[in-house]
Amino acid sequence: MRCPRCNHKGFSLSTPCSRCGFSGPAAQVEELAHIAYLLGEIESWAGIEPTALGEVQGRYLRRRKELEVSLGLRPPPPSAEEANRLHWQLYCLEQLQAHVDGWLARRSITARVANHLRTNAAAGADPLRRRLADAPMDELPAFDSHAAHRALVGYLIETLNGLQSSFPASKYRPALEELLTRQHNLEIELGLHPSHAEPAPAAVTAAKAAEAPAAQVAEAVERVPEPTAAEAPVAVARPPKPPRPPLTWERI
Repeated sequence: MRCPRCNHKGFSLSTPCSRCGFSGPAAQVEELAHIAYLLGEIESWAGIEPTALGEVQGRYLRRRKELEVSLGLRPPPPSAEEANRLHWQLYCLEQLQAHVDGWLARRSITARVANHLRTNAAAGADPLRRRLADAPMDELPAFDSHAAHRALVGYLIETLNGLQSSFPASKYRPALEELLTRQHNLEIELGLHPSHAEPAPAAVTAAKAAEAPAAQVAEAVERVPEPTAAEAPVAVARPPKPPRPPLTWERI
């Protein structure tokens, strides 16, 4: 008998595997081994309608998954929240592969950078697809909002920035500059970044300045330091006016 985890020969139901240490209930391990044998032989069965054969095969596959989850050989099916997160990660990797084709066609990245990105994206996507195979078959999420596009661009920028330790920046700088421009435009559309506004007319600027709150003016005045005794202006005394001459008939 082989170990259901590492496929090591000489596995015994009474003792853990000598290679990986796997152990489990004997009844479940035996049932799993029987199902593996039946699935290997089912394609050679003759005289059974394809529809009926598919139903039998599907039932055995579902039971094998249940046993593997119970024995700790595979994780349980993802929850709805986890499935949505996995779909997003897979979407980002698939979009990265699509962008690599475009960047390479426009010579925004070199062939070595493109191969590096494709290899890593494929390696990350395969386990996600296997994990999502056990997820409920609901409607796939649509990542078509402006916020989702901005998050995708941020992921692509982060991925290209992660190439700094492996490639010179000149090998992918045009692609990075393209993404930064897209990110800036998306932030403008989302209201997260001010758009390029024309200078305001002088009359409007003066009117806005006149409408400044009195509290701001008072605050500005309070910040002006009081003059010290040495800086205080000295008042200059004016000489007294001479007395008026008396009024006489000659002056009249």
